[in-house]
Amino acid sequence: MYLGRVVTKSRTGVLPGLSSIMMIMGLYYLLGYIFKFRHIYCVFQNANNEKMSPNEIYWNTLSKKDLIGVPILLICIGVAGLILSLLYFTGIIVD
Repeated sequence: MYLGRVVTKSRTGVLPGLSSIMMIMGLYYLLGYIFKFRHIYCVFQNANNEKMSPNEIYWNTLSKKDLIGVPILLICIGVAGLILSLLYFTGIIVD
């Protein structure tokens, strides 16, 4: 399987590391929204090509789809990658 060779070039593989990073990013963005981190607001302003205003933060101007959907998507992709890498390391998925 070509995917297995690409993702697991070394003994430990690249996929578990990338999946973990994506899960951590998703959790960080989600916690940033819950606890109202100022720089998370600026990240979403930058992604929406809006003028940066770190001194005037209006969380209600950002859509819930972006604030909750993006972190959930990152977490789901990370979990899927970790499951695939565990299946590979246990021998269920082979090259």
